[in-house]
Amino acid sequence: MIGITSTNLFAQLPEPGKTKSVPWDHLYYFYEDIYCDGVWVDFVIGPMCWNNISHFVDGVAVWEISKAKGMVTNLKGENFRLNCSMVKASIPIDGKIFWHTHLLGNKGSAYMLFFSSNADWSDITLLKAVCTEGNE
Repeated sequence: MIGITSTNLFAQLPEPGKTKSVPWDHLYYFYEDIYCDGVWVDFVIGPMCWNNISHFVDGVAVWEISKAKGMVTNLKGENFRLNCSMVKASIPIDGKIFWHTHLLGNKGSAYMLFFSSNADWSDITLLKAVCTEGNE
């Protein structure tokens, strides 16, 4: 996954010693190989837009609320609605955030993808994919 920030979060960080919630948007160009049970099953690509609020205490991110939507397509031309949300996810000391998203295809395929990222979203990793029956 690669991202383009449309609202620069880090230009809005609070002054040292201040607490602040910062709204920001992020447009990702989502592309991912999907493996289920160790077997490659699909590749999806397309845009997804995140709307976020990050809360900082003394300049350190402590929680985030995020919602994403998009439409991605696989190699066979199936279109997938992409919906994802995190409800006030705490950002632990190591800075790792975990979330999942559902991909629902217009031809019956469906995937649940589990990700992790660092707090500034510059390192996103697909941890696991769960496929429903009929994904071939």
